[in-house]
Amino acid sequence: MFFQIPLFAAVMSLSQGVQSAYCSVNCSNSLGMGNGKIKDKDLTASSYYLSELLPQYGRLSFEDKGGAWCPNNSDTRPWLQIELHQRHMVTGIATQGRFAKGLGQEYVETYILQYYDSLQNKWKFYTNATKSEYVEGNNDTKSIKRTTLDKPIMADKIRIFPIMRSTTICLRVELYGCLWTDGVVGVEVQGSHGKFPENDTAPLFDCIIPSSDADEEWMVLNDTTLQSEPFEITCEFDNIRAFQAVHLLVKQPFKSANITFSIDKEYYSKPLIWEPGEGTDLTYNLNDQIGRYVKMQFEAKGQSLTLGEIGFNSSIDYYSYHRCYRTTDGKISSDLRYIIVIIILVLLAVGFMIWAIAAHLMRKKRLISSYCSYRNVPRSEPFHPINADPGMVAANNEFVLSSMRRLEGQ
Repeated sequence: MFFQIPLFAAVMSLSQGVQSAYCSVNCSNSLGMGNGKIKDKDLTASSYYLSELLPQYGRLSFEDKGGAWCPNNSDTRPWLQIELHQRHMVTGIATQGRFAKGLGQEYVETYILQYYDSLQNKWKFYTNATKSEYVEGNNDTKSIKRTTLDKPIMADKIRIFPIMRSTTICLRVELYGCLWTDGVVGVEVQGSHGKFPENDTAPLFDCIIPSSDADEEWMVLNDTTLQSEPFEITCEFDNIRAFQAVHLLVKQPFKSANITFSIDKEYYSKPLIWEPGEGTDLTYNLNDQIGRYVKMQFEAKGQSLTLGEIGFNSSIDYYSYHRCYRTTDGKISSDLRYIIVIIILVLLAVGFMIWAIAAHLMRKKRLISSYCSYRNVPRSEPFHPINADPGMVAANNEFVLSSMRRLEGQ
């Protein structure tokens, strides 16, 4: 029996599940075209028609100058590029034509989105749930057409390619989403489970919401491979993080997954065993496990294992990040144990020395005090304790007096 492990394009119900799992926080905010947070220097284009129609004027609701960005008529493949500088989850886009206070006549009916993902270091085209690249635009110059993407895209840059019309193209735009702070910087896939498709060098999993073209399939595998060797994914993050939950989309349920955490990729915590049961949109509570590396080993259920998107809810654990000794299972690392033992031994040695010096000084003080007391005792009336043996008292007094005479004679 052979089966496939593809990155699949989820149907609409799964897409809604992704948004509910990953967008528990608001990720539909304006990214800054309308309010100027995205600077003029971050807007570039393949061309422009006039100096009053530059790319920096292609902002939603912008009415000054020419009122929009318009490419040169000779530009056969025009595009407007928006530089975000950091990795963002883009969940929507809004467009307008050139209204220009009632003077404009140009708008874009259809366009294509291209985006650059720094994690994968490549440009990709957005496709919707029906695998179409075309996004519906406007049918007039003033109204705003807002489109929520069927699946969010992870992007540092966005390019918008207007589809040519008989009239001049003009465009105003806004992007919606949020800064992506999940912190994934690398992904490793272990096990003889396939290779990347020849036309795509992206990893099988982003450990995030992958792009909407994530339906590219992996090679067909023999199910005995999974029985002899676990399918393992390791996600590397930018910092030591506290992980609250993991979200996973699957086509078929899997039997179990062992999840371990590490700070240095050498020592991993005791595994959390996830047995999800039935369902395709899965969430597992990680209880603030600490680590920079998260390793997941999957065990197939039956004769198939088809996994989709993986995402984590996490936050930078500054406490562990700065001390760098706490292990992911909450125990103290062996290196720190050695340091603690050495510190304790040093403190004990110092304490013993202080005690010895203090004891010596106290003993010396007592001897001096005793000597001074004996010098003040009258020789004619030596001290006689009550109920003491007269013979012992006489002998003691004689010893004390003779000792004092010797001291005085020195």
